[in-house]
Amino acid sequence: MNYINFVNIDVGTDSEYRESNGNTLPNVQYPFGNQAYCFQSNKNDHGWFYKPRANYMEGIRITNQPSPWLGDYGQITLLPFTGKYNVDLHSTVLDKQHNPASMSGYIKRYETGFKLVPSKRGAKLNVKNKSGLESKFLIDCHSSLSTYHLDNNTLYLQVTNIPEGIYSANYRKFYVLQFDTNVVSAQGIADSVEISCSEATGLNIELTLKGSDYTVDIASSYISFEMAMLQINRQKDFTLELLEKQTTQKWNEYLSTIEVTDKLSDTDLETFYSNMYRIFCFPRTISEIDENGTEVYFNFKTTKVDVGVMISDVGFWDTYRTTMPLFEMIIPKQYKRIIEAILNYYKSYGWLPRWLAPYERGIMPSTLVDAVVSRALVNESIVGNDKEVAIEAILKNGDCISGDKLFGREHLDEYLKYGYVPGSAPGESVSLSLDNYFCDYAIYKALEKNKHKDSERYYQRSQNYKKIFNTKNQRFERVDEEGKFDNGFNPNEWGTDFCESSSWQNNLNLVHDHVGFIELMGGPVELETVIDTIFSKTPTYDVGKYGFEIHEMTEYARVRDLGHFAISNQPSFNLPFWYILIGKQQKFEEVINKTLNYFTSEYNGYPGDEDNGSLAAWYILVSIGCYPLNPMDDMLQFKSRFNYKINKI
Repeated sequence: MNYINFVNIDVGTDSEYRESNGNTLPNVQYPFGNQAYCFQSNKNDHGWFYKPRANYMEGIRITNQPSPWLGDYGQITLLPFTGKYNVDLHSTVLDKQHNPASMSGYIKRYETGFKLVPSKRGAKLNVKNKSGLESKFLIDCHSSLSTYHLDNNTLYLQVTNIPEGIYSANYRKFYVLQFDTNVVSAQGIADSVEISCSEATGLNIELTLKGSDYTVDIASSYISFEMAMLQINRQKDFTLELLEKQTTQKWNEYLSTIEVTDKLSDTDLETFYSNMYRIFCFPRTISEIDENGTEVYFNFKTTKVDVGVMISDVGFWDTYRTTMPLFEMIIPKQYKRIIEAILNYYKSYGWLPRWLAPYERGIMPSTLVDAVVSRALVNESIVGNDKEVAIEAILKNGDCISGDKLFGREHLDEYLKYGYVPGSAPGESVSLSLDNYFCDYAIYKALEKNKHKDSERYYQRSQNYKKIFNTKNQRFERVDEEGKFDNGFNPNEWGTDFCESSSWQNNLNLVHDHVGFIELMGGPVELETVIDTIFSKTPTYDVGKYGFEIHEMTEYARVRDLGHFAISNQPSFNLPFWYILIGKQQKFEEVINKTLNYFTSEYNGYPGDEDNGSLAAWYILVSIGCYPLNPMDDMLQFKSRFNYKINKI
């Protein structure tokens, strides 16, 4: 079976700032490759630069964007054209096609066709100019500070476009583009003024080429031009056809890790395998192979080159719940590399990562990477010789106050003092406390497995959830420093106490002690009433501290038959599975059946943000009848949507 034929990479791409149907990009890339390639419709729309229904293009964008909310970095846009350069070279594009392993089209304005195929750390682009005019090639470096030089038919380009961050001053990306035809001339243009190859902001590079049919080998590096050239040399002898065959084979290898053995409709297969495609786009592998065959990566902190695997474009608040447990199940070798990269990050930077793009961005509550590392410690073969490093890393997150908002847990000093983050702490105190409790439980499980003296201490910390549970209202609520609940608590309010959600989405966000929690709720019958209320109430929300309607509210409100279950965002992911724990399988099936209707293979195929594969993984797990309600324990099992076979790699 050619699984790639059942992948629509446009699923979820019909999104905008105010409303998400996925907020995805149609990434043409190698599985877990270092960068992606896609059509650019309008760069002035920032993170939403691709429009699936657009019949025009500004060029082929080389992108690292993990989410429109973080934005792109290191991006450049390529455009074969003819005639004179101007600031707006966009054109109608005919026969636009793209799948995970290739993209192609015919640029009508310039009578020029193209096809691009990605490799693991680069790409190959073929261009056919049928206009009879001289071939031109544009490289748009966006708003970066850039410099370039041309050596025969090889262009060397350095860009530095990245949002401000802790290591942004050390960031740069090296591109090499090698043409198999003569480059007659190269002209840099910035702000419509011709310049030499010296540094410029907003640089465009116009190349004039000899010949009408040519191929460009493309590679990039965070280390040096020499490293990028190594990749060029590794792929330049491949024909476009052979490279496409190899990339397609690799995609089919990953996609077939879950083999549907039932006879399903093409539409159902497309929905399932389009979600499978999404989970293998992230995290990106940004380590490189040097001339000795050693895997190395650029350390943005020290600007040195360290040995080992490294990843980027992943948030662990998003992925610890679904993506990472699914990876452990179906691609254990790659999962082990991800764990190795996480621990390499700790060795290089002194803290475990929270949200990498390509270095720490420090967003989302707590340090849920603790759960990922702790799960690996429970399965000791995953961490191998790094066991002591892994234990040191999770204990540092749990016990050490970083003094830097990018690293460690926010308000850890108050959490350790009170057993919760008090409501007076600015920002999402209840979400932060709940996430901390689970992290502490995860650490406890890892320490217990390894017979560590601090295991019981972390278990007791994980039990402090009772301090923020208001038995009167049967809710987790903000608490002050004296342990008193706030009489003005509003369960419909978003943002003040909860991350991208309200009390309704977090009311059952306690997965590490379901027996104790059911008892706290008054028993299974009382809990059933609470769950029924969550799934039957009309969506109601107050914009809270946000002050305006964020897109997660819009997506939550537009789903009319799931009550307060905001499948659009991660805090709600666990809600339906409580029905299984109290033995209400039929109610669980009813909710799941309605929810799955919101996943399709169309442009608007997601009910909300598809973050780094986390929502796609939720769909896949539910489809195959298992779910990691507590990622530190075995998966819940229930009826799958179809028969399947797992082919681990």
